[in-house]
Amino acid sequence: YMTEIQESDPLYFFSYKDSQDCIWYFDVRSFLKLYQTNKSNPYTREEIPKNVKIQFTQLLRQMKKRKLSVEIEDTIIQTLEDKVKHKLIDVSVNMSQCGFQFHKEWISQLDIPRLIKLFCLLEDMWNYRAELTREMKRRIIPPTGIVFNYPVGLLKRLRKKEEILNILLDDILKFENSLEEGNRKLGYIYLFICLKEFVPECSLLNPWI
Repeated sequence: YMTEIQESDPLYFFSYKDSQDCIWYFDVRSFLKLYQTNKSNPYTREEIPKNVKIQFTQLLRQMKKRKLSVEIEDTIIQTLEDKVKHKLIDVSVNMSQCGFQFHKEWISQLDIPRLIKLFCLLEDMWNYRAELTREMKRRIIPPTGIVFNYPVGLLKRLRKKEEILNILLDDILKFENSLEEGNRKLGYIYLFICLKEFVPECSLLNPWI
């Protein structure tokens, strides 16, 4: 859920220490999904240790005895603000999984003029500055290679910041369609190169830019 640790519900709090002595915390309900599908730690790609799975199973038994639901409730996202919030979280998680340092506030706190400018920079990067061939574009964003193609004239007519964010985030999330991690990372690298024009911290935490 990308919830701050101070705001986490103690009833659904679960954490463990990995092989690098890093402590990761989860909501029990989301960790259950990882457990059921036998997936690795989404932040490190390391396999979840067997002893942690045993510990988690014991916790589940205790919760069931206390009649605490461990199912993730399906919620209907009704507002554009909620949609944007969830997409920002998705982008943050995706970049973390690729090993990048990223804070969703770097995008969410940009005002409308800078969001439009960021979109224009990304469009220019994708179609001209990066000198990508059509085949390279298709490898990064299969099957069409098309992204950042929303008409800028129409973008400038939008009055709500969330409307522009929604369009921008939809395009950024297209990088996840890449079949190879290297191509997916390359797409995010283009984003970082453009984003550093507005967020100096972006370069400080990712000096390779």
